[in-house]
Amino acid sequence: MKKIIKLGAVAALAAAVFLMPQTSTSAATGVRFTGRSSIPVKHTVTNVSGPVSLQYKFVFKAKDDNPAEVTGINSPVTAAANTRALANKTASVDCAFNLTGLTFPKVGDYGFEIYEISTNDPANFPLDLKRYEVYFHVYNEVDENNSPTGSLRVEMDNCLYDVEAGGKVDLAANFSSEAGYSYITLSNMVTGMAAETDKYFKYKVDFEGVADGAKINVAGQDTNVSGGRLATVDEYTVGDGDLFVYLKHGQEITIGRYESDGVTANELPQGVSYTITKVDTSDGYTTEIDGAAVTSVEKTVAAMDNNTAVTNNKEAMVNTGISTSMLPFAAVAVLSLSGILVARKFLKSA
Repeated sequence: MKKIIKLGAVAALAAAVFLMPQTSTSAATGVRFTGRSSIPVKHTVTNVSGPVSLQYKFVFKAKDDNPAEVTGINSPVTAAANTRALANKTASVDCAFNLTGLTFPKVGDYGFEIYEISTNDPANFPLDLKRYEVYFHVYNEVDENNSPTGSLRVEMDNCLYDVEAGGKVDLAANFSSEAGYSYITLSNMVTGMAAETDKYFKYKVDFEGVADGAKINVAGQDTNVSGGRLATVDEYTVGDGDLFVYLKHGQEITIGRYESDGVTANELPQGVSYTITKVDTSDGYTTEIDGAAVTSVEKTVAAMDNNTAVTNNKEAMVNTGISTSMLPFAAVAVLSLSGILVARKFLKSA
């Protein structure tokens, strides 16, 4: 009888163990996400021209109020490229967050933030402060009787959430910013009694730090000056010879600003150096640049107010009433008169 009781107890214990929820490997170690493999990320910069070097770094960060720590996060990621601007004056770089390693330890709703943390050139290629959120949901697997199987299942929302705008967007994190490029201006004034207001003054403009091949727009010059003799340009390619510009009295040109078909873009990176030099310094004019008596000036492209003002002054000679062709004869007469006076003084004293 005791033996039967013992056997019954063992059988009851075995049945109890069998009926307990089974813990699968996925429940013990968490469940790995096997859905969508990645989330693409892209940053587009507008208002650029020519070759540019872009580099942006993005993070995929678990929210602090998640039920537990998620492992296998692929973050941060960097998108970098040397690229050329498109016809609409934009350039972009892209990369992706790999999701295949994400492992969730237990049931619950998990949120993640996606945002930018750095750029290789904050002045010219600033960050976009936009933030996105994406959510994953971990459930207990159930059988046909709606009973937990002991395994976990993870699902991902089929969209991102724009935190600032408060709406849903496609499963792609798109960032954008306007390049902090700038432009320069050069104005020419001619003053003085002998000023020639129709005279063209030639200036040379040199850039240091702008990539060869970059296109720089030049606007404001007269075209076909003197039948094309001055060879004015409306677009200059850096590295393709020297850039010369020609201005007469009251004219101003803009260098490095593109305007066409409703698109406006600045083309000169902030921080690069440029030099403006008056070419003909023996034209009889005294020259001042920004109020200083110089014929050349070196500057750095700033965010704004990159203006250079040149004044060329020429005064008329004072009319003495003596023809320059008679000057030699006048000099001889003066010397002769001086000699006569000296001789008379000598005779009187003798």
